[in-house]
Amino acid sequence: MAIVLTLSVLVQRNAISMADISDTPLEEMLEIQRATLAGIPGVSLMIFGPSKDLEKYGLTNIQLKTDVELKLRQAGMKILSRQERAQMPGSPLLVVYVLGQKLSHAGGFMIWVSAEVKQSVLLERNPTISCYVPTWQTFETTGFLQSDNLHKVRQTVKDHVDQFINDYLAANRKEPPKEQNEKKPED
Repeated sequence: MAIVLTLSVLVQRNAISMADISDTPLEEMLEIQRATLAGIPGVSLMIFGPSKDLEKYGLTNIQLKTDVELKLRQAGMKILSRQERAQMPGSPLLVVYVLGQKLSHAGGFMIWVSAEVKQSVLLERNPTISCYVPTWQTFETTGFLQSDNLHKVRQTVKDHVDQFINDYLAANRKEPPKEQNEKKPED
């Protein structure tokens, strides 16, 4: 049976709730979210999940972590140790969530996948207060998978990481150096 994935109704919870409050268009909120990735030299990584039920069917935390680390390294991103992250302004942490609930009567799992970058930020009204909050996140992916299709969760995780990489690269785009000795046209 094919994988059925739908965007969650709670898509971009923070972006939508902020858009409702501030009348800022969603696309602008996503640009602001992307801008929070500018200047980050790397991220630390945490995989939240999968559940014990998913592990029984062969989907492991180690597999997911390896998949994500490989994608980040292929994109040229540095994976920070906990110590490096603690020394980095903002302490950037990429968290990938892979949650699943076994539905025995249906022969499969409800799956929820999301990714977010958490950073330390200062509270605007009181800059002496620092909070560790999500500054970037993907649209949530939820869906039902038959037990024999759980390998597709790994691809869904990779898709979320690709979105992070694309936004990270866009926020950290380097301008090509301008030639100092431009050639003058010859007569």
